[in-house]
Amino acid sequence: MLLTESEETNSSYIEKLITNEYKRLYDKGVMKLDPYFEMDN
Repeated sequence: MLLTESEETNSSYIEKLITNEYKRLYDKGVMKLDPYFEMDN
């Protein structure tokens, strides 16, 4: 049902949520290592 409404899948939504939350915590200084250093802010 999700796939018929958009191009996104459940796993792509989950990946985006995890990535966004990690980047938010990294920006706040909670997370020290940045595994997404190749990604633009």
